[in-house]
Amino acid sequence: MTTPSDANPLAGAPGYASASRAGFLRALGQVGRVALLAGIIVIMVLLRSQPNLVIGLSMTAAAAGGLWLAIGREGGVRPLVIYLIGFGLFAQLRAFADQTGVPVRFDYVVDMEASVFGRLPSVWLQDQLYRPGSINPIDAASAGVYMSYFVAPHIVALIIWQRARDRF
Repeated sequence: MTTPSDANPLAGAPGYASASRAGFLRALGQVGRVALLAGIIVIMVLLRSQPNLVIGLSMTAAAAGGLWLAIGREGGVRPLVIYLIGFGLFAQLRAFADQTGVPVRFDYVVDMEASVFGRLPSVWLQDQLYRPGSINPIDAASAGVYMSYFVAPHIVALIIWQRARDRF
């Protein structure tokens, strides 16, 4: 019959229990940070479609506070918080502009393209590449490029911040 000390030779060592507890708490802290950062990403995605100014600003404040908690003062988080607040204000102004009732003007571009090319280039391209009922690699790549618009600028900003913090 084996005892717990036989299964783990360090079990009886002085300070083993406190070292295990400290390691567990460190790991738990890391999991908490990752969860906070994931929550910030969710907030930023939801913020893009939030038309209520007060709720949007509250979400921005919650994301900035979560970033502060996740990284802390020692992480040089101030530039990221400023970036996050700037993005939150941009998203709120964009949502507010959608509610002003001022019509979006796009017809002049469509009319100009039709007069220059005789046909809309986007319609011609879709006629050439799109086949209803099937998804080909070009469709998937186009969807990926479109979706990258929502993620890539933030990832690039984080990479630049991570590699050149002295420039912020």
